[in-house]
Amino acid sequence: MLPVIIICLIILGIEFITGIIANGLMIIVNCSEWIRSRKLTCCDMILTSLGISRFFLQWTMFINNILFALSPVMNGLCNIRRNLYIFWMYLNILSLWFATWLSVFYCVKIANFSQPLFLWLKRRISGLVPLLLMGSWLVSLVTCLPFVNFIERNIFVVPAVLLITSLWRHTKRMGKNTNISRDTITEAHWEITVFYNSD
Repeated sequence: MLPVIIICLIILGIEFITGIIANGLMIIVNCSEWIRSRKLTCCDMILTSLGISRFFLQWTMFINNILFALSPVMNGLCNIRRNLYIFWMYLNILSLWFATWLSVFYCVKIANFSQPLFLWLKRRISGLVPLLLMGSWLVSLVTCLPFVNFIERNIFVVPAVLLITSLWRHTKRMGKNTNISRDTITEAHWEITVFYNSD
């Protein structure tokens, strides 16, 4: 078992280093361009936001996987793992939004349609990018809030649902058994009545 964990940690380490280097380079290049020219293009804004979210997502996944591999030793770190899971979910949703906006941005810039809504979007996409990025931060946060409550309450919710399901099944079974036992009692009563009447 231990060699498998070591091999998995080595593979995760290589993926982690590759992701950190790629996203780190994207952040460094775009931030140095921003410092030099005091301006970022819309595409660079999206790429920088995507790089930052994925940079922290890589770190969160790496720390979570380390804690998972060491979970028998680190039983007292349930709170840390829960918070890491929430943070991972937030960053994952956020990076998906940023990747979506990058695709939309390139689609609007490259494609040529004569549809009025598309033409309006093509003219205004540069001004909308900062709003879309800020909206993504907020939407990702709002999307994760129900999961925070679920993760905090699942110790109560899961057993309650299991108990209700178990009681429902038990009641259903008892209803069938009651019908069977009533039929048996009726049959026994009828046989006793027939026996006494035949005397």
